[in-house]
Amino acid sequence: MALGYKYSWSDMINLIESWKDIARENSGEFKVVNVHSFANNDDPFLRRFEITIPFLDGQIFIITTEFKPLKIYYIFNKVIADEFLIYEEDYADKIGKLFGATDIETGDVDFDKKFMIKCDDDGLLKKVLTFDLKKFLLENYVANFKLENANESSTLELNVAIIELDKTKMNDVIRLFKESVEIINDLKSFS
Repeated sequence: MALGYKYSWSDMINLIESWKDIARENSGEFKVVNVHSFANNDDPFLRRFEITIPFLDGQIFIITTEFKPLKIYYIFNKVIADEFLIYEEDYADKIGKLFGATDIETGDVDFDKKFMIKCDDDGLLKKVLTFDLKKFLLENYVANFKLENANESSTLELNVAIIELDKTKMNDVIRLFKESVEIINDLKSFS
């Protein structure tokens, strides 16, 4: 692996085959998009791998590149009343807590120790954070997991570093993400 690339050429071939299977198994689509890279002038393009899976009344989008972690998101065609942000607590957050910064606690000591949680109302969050989802988040590096509003829609997004070549891991994250989308979609608390 050179210049910060996550995968070798043979790994990318394996990723493409695995992701094609995942897309097919979920009645979705897979594509590879060449995008301009500012990180590598010798190879001005990098590949972005995308899966689109139809789900409920929208689509789940799964994206990764040769450099960035996995991004999975779903856009609700309505505004959800609550928003949340979960991310791994760092040193600055710990210092902030010493000076009075607060976050939401779930009651799960291991989870609360690892993550900062911001939200207006923790009712939705407690429903979304199932045992299986908390376990998954604890076992993987999570850049963030968030639900945010924009104009007339809300987006649920998970940015996580997992082994994207591992079909079992990919299927787990898709299953857990679908469960979260269903929980939020079933709520009657829309703006």
